[in-house]
Amino acid sequence: MLHQPEICFLSSEIYPFSKTGGLGDVMGILPLTLAKMGFRVCVITPLYGRISTARYKLRLVYEDISVGYPWPEIKADIYWADYHGMPVYFIDRGEYFDRRDYYCTYKGDYFDNCERFIFFCRASLSLIKKFGRPPRIVHAHDWHSALAVAYIYFWRQNDPFWSKTSTVLTIHNLAFQGRFSSRLFWDCGLPYEAWNMDGVEFYNSFNLLKSGIAYADLITTVSPTYAQEILTPEFGCGLEGLLQKRRNALSGILNGADYNVWHPEKDGFLDKIGRAHV
Repeated sequence: MLHQPEICFLSSEIYPFSKTGGLGDVMGILPLTLAKMGFRVCVITPLYGRISTARYKLRLVYEDISVGYPWPEIKADIYWADYHGMPVYFIDRGEYFDRRDYYCTYKGDYFDNCERFIFFCRASLSLIKKFGRPPRIVHAHDWHSALAVAYIYFWRQNDPFWSKTSTVLTIHNLAFQGRFSSRLFWDCGLPYEAWNMDGVEFYNSFNLLKSGIAYADLITTVSPTYAQEILTPEFGCGLEGLLQKRRNALSGILNGADYNVWHPEKDGFLDKIGRAHV
């Protein structure tokens, strides 16, 4: 059942299981395309309450995985699904993910989003260690999984398991950064040295996306143009200074599309719109 992947994608969304926008779409096709090219790939994502275990034939493969929180430890269950031959693993912890919505309600963001995605990152890395062989690449997406690359940066200094694993962070939308109270940093498990202006600290707040920008081996964005835009004050969302320091690690790769889903000749809605205007 369990694989030993070369590339592990960490994402808060993956179509068709979960999606709010472009992140879910990209994750639904990019890893799958690499898998079809012959790479050993897996995706790790949260098991949200709206994901039907029966519909997607999810199977429980691990119970009570140790996540290693510095506060009283809580554990994770892991589910698995075969998505067109590619394994997708789901991090399950009811009090964090068994909710109607992913990140917020009409009243605003969930109050515990920081703890939820600290847990997701740490549980994902605990799962990867269960595979037995370190992956060549851990590829994190947006602020929800960015903290994972910071953990690997510091852990590989002392843990041989991570010593040859490279990390990639993809920024889909720099405006969403995962900024939280500074007090939440002290229990996240990163060393105190990470709390600085070139690390996770951002105007005395704990910035999860910034942790990935600071410590990833490579940083990518969704297009070459966007990679240049975010180096400027106009589009840098306050992080242009750090991005400029890391510009040698930054590149833009144009998003693709899954034409099995986004094909104009197969889109019934376009057909109806076209006939309505005849």
